[in-house]
Amino acid sequence: EGEGLLSKVRAIEVLLRHGFVQVGFGAFGGVFGLPGMFVIYRKSALDEAGGFTEGMNGEDTDITLRMASLGYRMVADPKAKFYTETPDSLAFLREQRTRWFRSLYHVTAHNRDVLFRQGSVIGNVSLPFTLLNGARRAMMTPLLIYGLVVFFLFGGVYGHPGFATVIAVIMGMPFVLALFVLILWRRLDLIPILPLYMGFRFLRSYYTLGSTLSLIYPDRAAERAFDAPKPRQKPPFAS
Repeated sequence: EGEGLLSKVRAIEVLLRHGFVQVGFGAFGGVFGLPGMFVIYRKSALDEAGGFTEGMNGEDTDITLRMASLGYRMVADPKAKFYTETPDSLAFLREQRTRWFRSLYHVTAHNRDVLFRQGSVIGNVSLPFTLLNGARRAMMTPLLIYGLVVFFLFGGVYGHPGFATVIAVIMGMPFVLALFVLILWRRLDLIPILPLYMGFRFLRSYYTLGSTLSLIYPDRAAERAFDAPKPRQKPPFAS
């Protein structure tokens, strides 16, 4: 509900992610990450999964993924209300997105045994889809730069699609989807912000690429610090 343009862009992003995509995952039991700012855990499930892992990005996604691996169902309620901090500068935005995008790789590495596990919707659909989507997002900006260089330097050498066609391919479907979600949620006040949101997607792509290229790969000894903790010991039954 912030007054700044970035707050409105963030509102569109939240509605798309948590008011549409996450709900779609929930329709077939594919929710594997619930943000810590609006989530409630069953304590017995939290204990069985071993509690939070410290020192990594995405500890909230990590714990929900581990609980889901134990057979617990993750529910995303689009009617939940929450308040989240909106970055007030590009430096703050970059730091925030770097943490978020790195968390995908931290969580996947920490739970690599879930990938393509037989009978797991999360391991065979949700997590691979999210990884592919992250790779696509990271490549948006390099491909755009490459396309602009080819267009302006070598455009007259060979035939190429028109400018309108390129814009339609890159931005058409995401724009239509965002418009649909805003109408679905009756947030017509955000429709004028859609062009700014489409530009924000390329800035987000740039941050994704930077996060991917600056990943640090620890040796196995250091990686053991992120091993999933063992289930917490439950007190014995009273005699």
